[in-house]
Amino acid sequence: MPTTGTTSLSHLLSRRAAGETTSLDGTWKAIPDPYDVGGFSILGPAKDGWFRDRKPQHPAERIEYDFDGSLDLEVPGDWNTQIPELYYYEASLWYRRRFTTAEEESGRTFVHFGAVNHSCTIYLDGDVLASHEGGYGPFAVEVTGRLGVGEHSLVVLVDCIRKPDRVPAMRTDWFNFGGLHRSVDLVRVPSTFISSAWLTMAADGSLVGEVNVDGDVPTSARLEIAELGWSWEVTPNERFTVSATDVPEHERWHPGAPRLYEVVFEAGTDRVADSVGFRTVETRGSDIVVNGEVVFLKGISMHAEGPTGGTRASGAEDAATLFDWAEELGANFVRLAHYQHDEAMVAEADKRGVLAWVELPVYWGIEWS
Repeated sequence: MPTTGTTSLSHLLSRRAAGETTSLDGTWKAIPDPYDVGGFSILGPAKDGWFRDRKPQHPAERIEYDFDGSLDLEVPGDWNTQIPELYYYEASLWYRRRFTTAEEESGRTFVHFGAVNHSCTIYLDGDVLASHEGGYGPFAVEVTGRLGVGEHSLVVLVDCIRKPDRVPAMRTDWFNFGGLHRSVDLVRVPSTFISSAWLTMAADGSLVGEVNVDGDVPTSARLEIAELGWSWEVTPNERFTVSATDVPEHERWHPGAPRLYEVVFEAGTDRVADSVGFRTVETRGSDIVVNGEVVFLKGISMHAEGPTGGTRASGAEDAATLFDWAEELGANFVRLAHYQHDEAMVAEADKRGVLAWVELPVYWGIEWS
């Protein structure tokens, strides 16, 4: 794989207002590269590889690739189930998406990837930006200052090669989907923005959270639950605790009886919102205790496979169908196995009142050393 760029990867909340986000989902052009020749010449890494997305400039010039005449792949989606010849393909593949920006930049701009399996290198207008390893988590690449008015070429080199230290590894009992299998978005945020924020309830009924800010950090950030008439000032980039006596009267989220509140986080001119349920979760011996009540878990284990066609699951519609089926079975608990699933799955669990066991990408059969 060609060398990585100098742009660092960023954490960026995916729950952004519609006006801040431009979807890059849809039809991308794609070229399989089983011998990894697109980024290399005979003498080593190529300065004029497929990531340049070039066209011949005169009749005598020969360019041995052509995105415009190549395969069509829908994003989000795996390549395995879209083209029969790629069903068992575990190698490199180049994606390209052209898009147009109609106005000058303000603030900062990122390309946000929901997940890419398994490793990838990202290029914009022929320049390498960054590389990412790991097939299931979201990440973002900053492109501030790189997007003038006009057309741009976004190229992503992806491979889903199984290796001893990857998930899945050399031996696996689930399907290895390759590609841009979750959404890709162009996101514009203020110069100082909230990169991550969370709020949860501790076992003693206090609230614990954090508001992380990227840019010129303000002296304070604010969270608000308008429905409860409650707000709180916190210090950015530091974990905070709100004692149980200062937590407003509220309804608890409980299995089978989900109660969610919209929590708004503000820092500078940036504002993000999330739906949060407040509950305490403890163990007593072998019992799981939610809000002081022992809960008998009736659950199933899920892989991130779509409800139809054997595809990779992606988005709210797939999540709703999968949880419909889980509830038909009487489940009050799901295990989202072996890796991060789509954020829509966790949101659907919260909305349905279903407990979720979520996992990092880890498997007993990988090489640990």
